[in-house]
Amino acid sequence: MMLRVSLKTLLVHGFKAGWRRLSKFGAVMSRTRWRGLCLSRLFLLGFLATALSGQPLLRAQIVPPHAVQALSAAHQDLQAGMILYKAQRYVEAIDRWERSAEAFTLQGEIIGQAISLNNLSLSYQQIGQWEIATDLIEQCLDILSRQELAEPLAGLDETLAKALNTKGELLWNQGHSEEALAYWRQAAQRYAEANYYPGVAIAQINQAKALQSLGLSTQAVELLSSVGRTLLQETEVDLQAVGFKSLGQTLRKIGETEASQEVLRQGIAISPNPAITSEILLELGNTAQDLRIQALAIGKEQEGQALAMQSLQHYREAAQLAVSPQLQAQAQINQLWLLILTQRWSEAETLWPGVLKAVSDLTPSRASVYARLNLARSLTCLRTSSGQLASGCLESSQTVIPEAFAVVNAPSMAAISQLVATAVNHSRQLQDRLAESFAIGQLGNLYAQNNQYSEALELTYQAIAIAEDENAPESAFLWQRQLGKLLKRQGDLQGAIAAYSQTVNSLESIRQNLLLIDSEAQFSFRENAEPIYREFVDLLLLSQPKESDLRRAISSIDSLQRTELENFLRCDLSQLFRIDETTVDQAAAKIYPIILPSRLAVILEVPGKPLEYREVPVSQKDIEATLTALRSELTEPGRTPEVLVHASQVYQWLIAPIETILEENPQIQTLVFVPDGALRNIPLGVLYDGERYFIEKGYAIAIAPRLELFNPAISAEKLSILAGGIELPQTIEQIQFPQIEEVDAELSAIPSQLLVSAPLLNEEFTLSNLEKQLGTGQFSAIHWKTHGIFSSDPTETYLVAYQDTIRANNLNQLVQQARQIRSAPLELMILSACNTAQGDNRAVLGLAGLAVRAGARSTLSTLWRADDSANTRLMTNFYQALTQGSTKAQALQQAQVRLLAEGYTAPHYWATYVLVGNWL
Repeated sequence: MMLRVSLKTLLVHGFKAGWRRLSKFGAVMSRTRWRGLCLSRLFLLGFLATALSGQPLLRAQIVPPHAVQALSAAHQDLQAGMILYKAQRYVEAIDRWERSAEAFTLQGEIIGQAISLNNLSLSYQQIGQWEIATDLIEQCLDILSRQELAEPLAGLDETLAKALNTKGELLWNQGHSEEALAYWRQAAQRYAEANYYPGVAIAQINQAKALQSLGLSTQAVELLSSVGRTLLQETEVDLQAVGFKSLGQTLRKIGETEASQEVLRQGIAISPNPAITSEILLELGNTAQDLRIQALAIGKEQEGQALAMQSLQHYREAAQLAVSPQLQAQAQINQLWLLILTQRWSEAETLWPGVLKAVSDLTPSRASVYARLNLARSLTCLRTSSGQLASGCLESSQTVIPEAFAVVNAPSMAAISQLVATAVNHSRQLQDRLAESFAIGQLGNLYAQNNQYSEALELTYQAIAIAEDENAPESAFLWQRQLGKLLKRQGDLQGAIAAYSQTVNSLESIRQNLLLIDSEAQFSFRENAEPIYREFVDLLLLSQPKESDLRRAISSIDSLQRTELENFLRCDLSQLFRIDETTVDQAAAKIYPIILPSRLAVILEVPGKPLEYREVPVSQKDIEATLTALRSELTEPGRTPEVLVHASQVYQWLIAPIETILEENPQIQTLVFVPDGALRNIPLGVLYDGERYFIEKGYAIAIAPRLELFNPAISAEKLSILAGGIELPQTIEQIQFPQIEEVDAELSAIPSQLLVSAPLLNEEFTLSNLEKQLGTGQFSAIHWKTHGIFSSDPTETYLVAYQDTIRANNLNQLVQQARQIRSAPLELMILSACNTAQGDNRAVLGLAGLAVRAGARSTLSTLWRADDSANTRLMTNFYQALTQGSTKAQALQQAQVRLLAEGYTAPHYWATYVLVGNWL
């Protein structure tokens, strides 16, 4: 801990010393007459900031040789600082730019002074000194604004554009998206006035990033579509190629991965040299990896394998063409990690010695510190036995293939330790505290693996302290979790719970930054966040949990559910209303089943009473296998005997432990499940006690993936329904959609008093007609019978219109338009003849996400395609019950029981519908 204080003192002293030197510039400026200075474009723009990090790019090719030789000492310091900045040696770059800023100020060279101040602001941003960075960029903008009023100078527009871009970057990094957008718009205008098109493109890319974060995704995509046209106006091919790389990178980070691939391929096609080509290939590899992660998340194993091969090939080519040792090493590290994730052990064994040599030769920089740490992680996985591998070296959806794990030439622990120790030393040499936190935390992990727990604890505490000093939750949460594991191992359960509580708090603080910035980070965050929430809940529910522990467990699972929904929707749900005691339905009990590694935990909440807790010893693997089998059997009418076996097993796990409590509370009429994991894909009314289905026991059933999103209130107004659907067979985008029977019959079952206009059928069921009808504001509900797919991937969630698809964002726009006119949300959205995506354990998330995105209080939909005549009978019964005063959940329960009594005894027919959201 003394080392931490010493380094902090040193850093503060260094910043103060630099600030004293900068203070002299202001005094000199007040005595200096402004003079115009025509700097070469090498320093006029200084560098081209990329869309994401403010990293400079040199336009050296336009500087004539004699001009380079004639550069003054100030210019040389400016150029040297740029080289150091690109090498991520920010403290050394600061020293150079402080000198150039002071010299340019003394000489009265306004452009050089402004560029130096701008670059200093970028460097201080990189090391997290926001206050100093803000003061510097404000000085820069003030100088340029005053000069513009006095007399124009060559290069003033480009320099001012660069400064405005940097100010926007500063505001963005501090979470001020709207203010950043305003500055980036000004930057684009200034770049355009200077006819510098790569700068215009970069400012537009940044604007799109801000628009996306503000929820204006349509505007963001429209703006990005114009960036390519802007870049084509640039005559310098290398700048075009670099611009396409930045555009492709941004598209990937906001989730437009297919568009990212196309743009990056354009960049490859025009790239004039191997250096730029290798950078673009590295990005292509990252995009393919992003697509692979998304494919695996929704169960597309074969597609994921193909994308892994693409990504590996791109990484290999990037490494072969790389001019920069850093980029070559990064491509090889990415390649090695992907080989490990895909369990290609022999290739990983062949590759790692060369990667170790390349990384060991890298000079100190932030990038080289992280390269060492990432390589150390990979090498640690190659030393781990197959039985332990899944804990950190594979994605959570994967299982280890023991026969494939045969690493003979494993790296030594000494080599791995040396990598991490060097990373620690280099981070301190660079005075990069954030990198130091990562390095020290990873060193603690190595000590823990070597069973040196006291040393591991000390290093973990140090890593947390540095991360907290730097306000860096993206580092803190890793080491807080590590601390929780270490304390649990030592038997300190309360200490472990406290550490995990801090971990969850850190996750909450970084969650919003990932929502709309980096789609790969979103999927990766889900992979990392879910185990943390579950580990925390597992600790809370050990040994007779108290009421407060149960509340915290519910809150943690609720936070996980919110994270999943926000990742689906790419928006922040924290501002939505919460349910309080005045809106709670006193006749509804809430059931929280939580799947843990070795048991199923069930928390029951009866209004006005203490929480009840039960647990059943059963492995997560057995639960998921049973639920997967049950879900598959339900889709086939002839497999009812198998359904009964598995439905009975799940009943014993989930319902039997709390059945007595439910019987003791006869006022309970509705059960609201907040299902976990694969339970979300099961219609819970199908559970079987050996004699009756659960739906026959008189309880209405609803699903609320996150309770606070669906206000349980009865609407005072009568439903007014916009009905429609398609029965015709269609082929759209090479996908065949078969004919749907009895569309007209089902829609005719809607009571006439609930219909405002005639249903939109077949050719009339188009986006434009739906938009026109909803735009009248007459409708409080929709009932559409059409094909559709629900997936946890928003790009794979859609409904089918006539010769078109209605994507999740299209439906959002349609319904939001109606909501604005009505000043009220949709009360009910019924989607018949839809399916959930096969192999996607989070598919119902797509249904819930669709409901939240559309602003619908309740959504009633099918989980699989069942018999059309059965669906029609069920909907007829549903509307009859609804118009007689039943709640939505009660109407569905009564309709299902009645269908069962009418001879549709197979659950395949009557259990296909689920109600998500408001059950009243």
